[in-house]
Amino acid sequence: MLNNGLLHANKRLISISLLIFSAALSLRIALLAWSDLKNTIYRVETDRIALSIAEGRGYANPFNCATGPTAHCPPLYPALMGLFYSVFGAGLAGELAKGVFHLLLISCCLGLLPLSSKLLTGRLEPGVFAGYLGVLTGCEIVIELHGREMGLMAIFVLISGLLYNRRLQENQIGCRQGVRDGVFYGAGLLTGAHLLPVLAASTGLIAWQRRGKAREYIVTLIAAASVFLLPWAVRNRLMLGQWVVFRSNFWLEMQVSNNDQSKTDVLTNLVKSEGRRHHPFTNKEECELYANLGEVAYMERKRKMFLEWLGQNPVKFARFSLDRARMFWFPPRGSQLVLPHLQWAITVLGWLGLWLMRRQGVAIWRWIALLWLVYPPVYYLVQFDYRYRYPIQWTLLLCTGWVCRNRFPGQFFDYRHTAGSRASSL
Repeated sequence: MLNNGLLHANKRLISISLLIFSAALSLRIALLAWSDLKNTIYRVETDRIALSIAEGRGYANPFNCATGPTAHCPPLYPALMGLFYSVFGAGLAGELAKGVFHLLLISCCLGLLPLSSKLLTGRLEPGVFAGYLGVLTGCEIVIELHGREMGLMAIFVLISGLLYNRRLQENQIGCRQGVRDGVFYGAGLLTGAHLLPVLAASTGLIAWQRRGKAREYIVTLIAAASVFLLPWAVRNRLMLGQWVVFRSNFWLEMQVSNNDQSKTDVLTNLVKSEGRRHHPFTNKEECELYANLGEVAYMERKRKMFLEWLGQNPVKFARFSLDRARMFWFPPRGSQLVLPHLQWAITVLGWLGLWLMRRQGVAIWRWIALLWLVYPPVYYLVQFDYRYRYPIQWTLLLCTGWVCRNRFPGQFFDYRHTAGSRASSL
């Protein structure tokens, strides 16, 4: 009877996950079909690099003019998008295939929430609620469709949480686990540097909680991840003349986001204000300067411009940063979001859920809390874009689900009660 109960429980878990995945993807595809977005070609830097790869011009040209080899962003995501353009073409079909892939990734992440909740908190119900709440966020179809690597990064961050939880529960961890996790993190870092603070949070907590007994694991993990990153760094040294381990555009984003014409959010800054004249993607003259100087010299120029401006405007920079920190957690009205107040509610309930987890002894609260501390700060320094929050959005949804699990503890959310009663009847 026990085995039958476990089998039923696993089947139910799979059914719920598939239902959430199907609901999330169906809603998003329906919104895409209903909107004019299906007839729109919208390409940013990563798409330009992908097109360059598909057209045989190499990993290059992130802007609207030919600028040559680049390290503007890590290589795996543009390479993957290059495959889409190679198969489906550089027209509308290729753009739709790329967009549907983004929606598929986000739906997969939501579908994994019930299982993740069970593994991370010991309860299924928070993940079920989180998954269905995530389905509703499909109203933000514009951001999800053009979210670039953020859907993929959300899955990487989710798996990082599961890895951390598993390693913490194992009696011994050493080189074998370190190599495996290092390969995973190496692949993730070649997809997006967003995983770097996640890696720091996970390894830091393991080192602290295992009290020095995880030294071999951490050293091996870092070594394996470094070996994975080495070919990319060597390529950048040969092609650009500089060691670039992750990406090269940090100073560009800092200068574009912090100058006398800057606005705090990306839509206003690069579309509706004079701030657009500072970015090579929105200013032809700036793109030509980028091509003439070369990427390394251009980024150095941007670094000097930002530091000079910062020296003259430290108070304004602090005010910008505080405004962007507020926007990260409480997106403003009139921004890219259709329902910013829904995200406000997710933020507040997520914070409350984390507090309840801590009070009720759910161990994963430490990892989530540290993640919320170390992941966002870099986005406080540059123009606000809601897609930056997507890789950790699932943690807020999960913590919101924990609040609802405590507020509505009856049989509707009590998976164990339902599964147990059915197992007994067998």
